[in-house]
Amino acid sequence: MRRIILCLTLCVVAGCSGSSPAPVSTAPTSVSTQALKDLLNSIAQSGTAGSGLLQVRIGVEASGKEELKKDLEELTKADGAGQTEQVKQIATKMAGSL
Repeated sequence: MRRIILCLTLCVVAGCSGSSPAPVSTAPTSVSTQALKDLLNSIAQSGTAGSGLLQVRIGVEASGKEELKKDLEELTKADGAGQTEQVKQIATKMAGSL
């Protein structure tokens, strides 16, 4: 009886069902210019970037614009410091340059 319980426990823990693991979701690799502009406008309204900062970074990197890269660094610092008015200004400026 102990062997059966041990085998069942190992089977459950080791995953002997033979099924493949669940697919892994990947981070987005690109953001369209319009989606980036919309996201920046949303950030400008709220004053916080939050989780949208990753998508802004992806969009800015894809754009290749040096000015946007500099603005992104300022946006990141301002958001991290909780400076909502500065976040609003930087996001508005970035959206306007797209």
